[in-house]
Amino acid sequence: MNTKELVKAKNCLDYIKNLLPPEKRSKTYYHYLGKYYDKIGNYSVTKENYIKALGDQMGNFSADMGYLKLIHNTSNSKNNSEVIEHLENMLKRYENHKDRSFNIFLNLAFIYLFKNKDLKLADDNFLKALKINPCNPQLKNFHTAFDPKKKYNVFQVIHEKILIENENGYGDTLKELKRHCTEYENPKKMINALDLLDTEFVKAFAKTMSLKE
Repeated sequence: MNTKELVKAKNCLDYIKNLLPPEKRSKTYYHYLGKYYDKIGNYSVTKENYIKALGDQMGNFSADMGYLKLIHNTSNSKNNSEVIEHLENMLKRYENHKDRSFNIFLNLAFIYLFKNKDLKLADDNFLKALKINPCNPQLKNFHTAFDPKKKYNVFQVIHEKILIENENGYGDTLKELKRHCTEYENPKKMINALDLLDTEFVKAFAKTMSLKE
């Protein structure tokens, strides 16, 4: 966002501020106000507005992710503990939203893998995401909350950063991850195998029925 766009954004926000009293301003207003102050580097005011945007029930996922990014950029906590705590709290808030939980698990996995160098917890969170939806399109083109310009193929990351590093010691979690990667790499083979199973089942069923007759 360039200077001209920032000025336009601030003018719009000021218009709403002058038009509505605080109790009638929406969470969306505070979310965008937080984004504005984030852009100009006023992080204390950014935090105040993100918290207002989240509200008591903390159900604004976009604002939640914005607040997460703010924590990531401003926290000095050891081993990203504040970021991880916020993500874990988000899991509780969005436990009934599979797509959001999927996204949160992947963000946790990338933090543990690249930031904390904790392969075990990275494995666990990658697998939790895959169990929600192993066919989610985001898996081939995932953007973390912390570096939205960079995209990852999650299957390739798992293969190169986890499976190859641990090829001599597969536990249950790694075996599951390996299975998902294999299925991703060989989708046609899987489909053919399933078709074959269906065909064999039909033949066996037909034979059984003919014997009964």
